[in-house]
Amino acid sequence: MLARKSRSYRFVLAALLAMMLGCQPARVAQPQGSSCSIDGVSLDVSGREDGLYGVRDGQLEGAPIARLATMQLAGTGVNAEDGKRWLGLQLSEDDARRIEDFTRFPERLGIAVVAGGKLVSHHKVRQALTSPRVQVSCCDARACERVVGLFYAGVAGSAQRSASGSPGT
Repeated sequence: MLARKSRSYRFVLAALLAMMLGCQPARVAQPQGSSCSIDGVSLDVSGREDGLYGVRDGQLEGAPIARLATMQLAGTGVNAEDGKRWLGLQLSEDDARRIEDFTRFPERLGIAVVAGGKLVSHHKVRQALTSPRVQVSCCDARACERVVGLFYAGVAGSAQRSASGSPGT
C-alpha cells in the first residue's frame, strides 16, 4: 500500500514539475532559408501548375501570371549576404505586362514562384515591377535546383546565361 502511494506522489510531483517548467512538445528547427512565409503567412501551392503567381492579401491567385514555359532563365547566383540562391528570369512581353498590371498598386501584394508542387520563392511587392527581367531569391534550395533543371531540360522555357550569369546584363 505504501509503495502505491509513493508511485502516486512521484507521478503527481512529475506532472507538477512539468507544468512549472513549461513542458512543451519539441519543435523541429527549420534550416535557414527554408521557409517561404512572409509575416507568418505560408502559401498552399498543392495542385498548382509551374509559374509565377500573384499573392493578394496573403492568398495565392487562382492562375499563374506567367508560366515557366514562357520564361527564360537569364542567370543564377548566390547572395553573398544571406547565402540564398537566386534566379534571374526573363519574362515574355505579355507576361511582363501582366506583372506590371498586377503590381501597379503594390500594397498587400506579393509574388510567388511555384515549381513541381513546391513553393520556390515568395516576395513582398514594394513597387511596381516594370522590367521583363526579374530576380527571385529561393527559399527552398531543392526547389530552386528543380526550376533550373526544368529550364535546362527544356521542360520550362529556355536557359540563356549572360557572361556574368546575372540578369539584367
